[in-house]
Amino acid sequence: MEQNLLSDKVKIGLIKYKDDIEKITDFNNAFLISMSPTKEMAFKEEELVHLIILMDAKFVAGEADLASQFIAEVHKMPKVNLGLLREIADVATRMPIALTVFRAFQLEGGGRHQGMFNAKLAGWMPLVMLVLIYALKYGVRETNTVKRIRVLERMGHFDAKFSADLQEAYFTLTRYKVLKQVESLRG
Repeated sequence: MEQNLLSDKVKIGLIKYKDDIEKITDFNNAFLISMSPTKEMAFKEEELVHLIILMDAKFVAGEADLASQFIAEVHKMPKVNLGLLREIADVATRMPIALTVFRAFQLEGGGRHQGMFNAKLAGWMPLVMLVLIYALKYGVRETNTVKRIRVLERMGHFDAKFSADLQEAYFTLTRYKVLKQVESLRG
């Protein structure tokens, strides 16, 4: 009963921000799922993406208490709906990865980026998703990937070498991704 009162309070408080929230994510589906976390549900991939985005929500402006309650509700979801964590992991395992079975980089097969390495899709995103899954599993509320890695190391889920390797990979891929974005903007 107490959870429903909190959920109703969060829902009522968020209604006035509905137009702004819809610009960020599919409010209706994501909110409906977030308010029914105990029910095992089948998620559409698009809804999962929206929920993953909500997992990284943090307070920016407005009513801090309301935002905190909403974020807490969203972060309860993987704890009470184990199917959600499994489905996020399934999406992550279906992502293309950077290396082929012959340990060569997977390059773009067509389009204007043919023959180029897609650092964001084949490297950065799978790494971020891996860290997110561990963070959700172990209740890490941090939204920054590097901070998540460090918290998971402090909690004993990653050893120091693995943590350092993940951070180095993250920084390398992020640098490459940003350089390619700048290069693309220059034309």
